[in-house]
Amino acid sequence: MPARLNGSFEDVGTASASFSINNTTILPSWTAVGVSGNKILNCLVYAGAINHLCGNAFGGGLQFWVHPGASPDGGNFVAIDGDPNFAVPLTQSVTGLTPGERYSISFYQAAAQQKGFDGATTERWSVSLGSSPAQLTTLMLNANHGAVGWMQQTLTFTAANASELLKFVAVGTPNGLPPFVLLDGVSIAVAIPEPTSFALIGLGLLALPAFRRLRKKQ
Repeated sequence: MPARLNGSFEDVGTASASFSINNTTILPSWTAVGVSGNKILNCLVYAGAINHLCGNAFGGGLQFWVHPGASPDGGNFVAIDGDPNFAVPLTQSVTGLTPGERYSISFYQAAAQQKGFDGATTERWSVSLGSSPAQLTTLMLNANHGAVGWMQQTLTFTAANASELLKFVAVGTPNGLPPFVLLDGVSIAVAIPEPTSFALIGLGLLALPAFRRLRKKQ
């Protein structure tokens, strides 16, 4: 059974305030390292922080026009600029999976816009597990100088291997405004079958006695 590895982002090592996560070791269990762009725009935001949201980047001036508030999971969260020129994938190697098993990835998302920029934006996450095709979360439509509150998302993937790479990529438009995509409360669990699957199983069990009676008559 896979474990939830720092999915609430409460383990921050020795940090005591918001900071950039673009470092292979700075956020335990997670990696957020890109090869291009202004990688400082990938942040671990401390609970309740409204200033210095990526640490002392930009002279400590990074803020949101409107803060979406605490997530239902509470505590810290991750914020990544959705402009593809700056977005850095947030990844984690998940172990203890059963090949062929379906897993549900659950988490909370929200959206915000960096103070000092103008214009409506859109935000969402692209999520993948191993070689399974990436899936997009609910599209958030963010008004100029606005924010979109926290909402839960659940995506289902089939594991191909016992260890798979879980990847979150911030997707925002338009470039340069910038659209920040927020993340918290990441967890993974074996997927529960759809209600229709239970119904089909039930119908199959109900049909067994009739099938046996028919065979006896023959």
